[in-house]
Amino acid sequence: MLDKLKEIEFHDSGLINLNIDFDQSKIEIIIEKEVGVSRTFLVFEQVSSLKINEIRNLKQFYCVEVYDAEFDQIENIFTAKFIFLLGFSTPDWMIEFTFKTVKVT
Repeated sequence: MLDKLKEIEFHDSGLINLNIDFDQSKIEIIIEKEVGVSRTFLVFEQVSSLKINEIRNLKQFYCVEVYDAEFDQIENIFTAKFIFLLGFSTPDWMIEFTFKTVKVT
């Protein structure tokens, strides 16, 4: 499962959508490598251990991009860590969580 995620080039991709569904225990992320060209849809299911750091100085939502994405596996639990850039001269933002399955389209 991690092989498919590691094939995706996340760096410099625009963050189009980030949806945290607490009721369904899932996180949906849509990224776009080039504006209007191709989007990647990620649905992480059976999410737990959600950690989000503080967002400061978010002035322009359209400028949010992926700086890095890391994935790991410990036994049958997977971890994901995304670092986002929030625009020019602003601090980064991180979301980290564990999950059991992911769908990539």
